[in-house]
Amino acid sequence: ESERYGDSTDKLYSHYIRKRIKQIEEEAVKKSAAVVCTTEEDKEEYETLNEELFVIPNGINSSKISSNPNMYNREEFSIPQETTLAVFLGSDYAPNVEAVEWLCENWSELDENYHLLIIGNVGSSVQTTDSRIHTVGFVEDLMSVLSLGDIAINPVIYGGGSNVKILDYFAAELPVISTEFGVRGFDVSHK
Repeated sequence: ESERYGDSTDKLYSHYIRKRIKQIEEEAVKKSAAVVCTTEEDKEEYETLNEELFVIPNGINSSKISSNPNMYNREEFSIPQETTLAVFLGSDYAPNVEAVEWLCENWSELDENYHLLIIGNVGSSVQTTDSRIHTVGFVEDLMSVLSLGDIAINPVIYGGGSNVKILDYFAAELPVISTEFGVRGFDVSHK
């Protein structure tokens, strides 16, 4: 959690909060009988404070996910059917905001056939004039919106824990393009 608050867009507030949460985390780890981490990196962060640290990666049971494939369609978001649609999912959290800003700044370099759909409240953090970049906030049926995509993108380069959006992308059976950092904590490799 200290990394999450340290990555806030409000730097003055986040510095104080991160420092305080880091103290609380360290004290909790010291006093705990056992600690479960979601990544090896998180375990390494605290292993000097407690010998009983275990890694259990985040997971998802895709068979429990239901989707209404007719709930959303590309036309609703002004996305032509014949284009290649990339999706990005995220909350208004500094690493996601920075990733989306990077995507928006560089999207014009791609062929006109590529469109981007930004899902989640991270979309409210960016301004773009590119008609191929579309945003939608909260959605009722995440899998239905993700299923509109041809590929999923995760250019996140910092933050805490693991990027749970990767699990949503995999559950939607999308090919994923990610930084190495974006897939940390998951046992995945190229192709």
